[in-house]
Amino acid sequence: MVRTLPANNINIDRSEVHKYLGYVAQREPTAHISSVIDEQISEAYGLIQPQYSCVIREVDSVDGSRISVRGTNTVFSSNIIARRILSKCSKAAIFLTTIGPTLEERVSQLMHEGETLKGVVLDAVGSEAVEEVACWLEGSVRDTAAPSGADVSLRYSPGYCDWDIKEQKVLFSALDGDLHGVELTEDCLMMPRKSISGIIGIGFDPAITLSPCLFCNKTDCPSRRL
Repeated sequence: MVRTLPANNINIDRSEVHKYLGYVAQREPTAHISSVIDEQISEAYGLIQPQYSCVIREVDSVDGSRISVRGTNTVFSSNIIARRILSKCSKAAIFLTTIGPTLEERVSQLMHEGETLKGVVLDAVGSEAVEEVACWLEGSVRDTAAPSGADVSLRYSPGYCDWDIKEQKVLFSALDGDLHGVELTEDCLMMPRKSISGIIGIGFDPAITLSPCLFCNKTDCPSRRL
């Protein structure tokens, strides 16, 4: 079932917007760019339409790199996620979040009008906004699991680790059509772009909270989480 989250429930983190814009370590934006960031964050709250779908299924079996989810014909394939995370989980939350198309349409309009700085900043704000929606969803799954004493894993999306981006199709099928307007391109990219899909493991082994990045030698990965 598609659910809507009020925009004011999402806290767009200014410091994270800085990172999306390439500001790292001690580097700070100029006063002018800072004012544009504040302006675009304010505008974004009137443009985003946070929505999410989430189903929690029992993990039926983990056989090598193949993960079978009970109640569906869903079989995911990822050696790292299967062995390090879902082999220790009894359930999995399969989810999709988005902020809708309106912010992206506004970015395109700004670019067409020659307002490149505003467009680039608003696009970064949109990236942070959908990340916050996904973080909210992850927290909701954690709250659901807590009364039983279960732990939850980090969230993983197709394209992470060795999980092929083409498995978006498998993930989408597991949501039983609750896709709130999000579509896949031929390359399995999501449209609107400001959307995040993935899976969160639920189980009673504290090891599932560890990041698989601990076991990966690709230290320059932009998605690395330790």
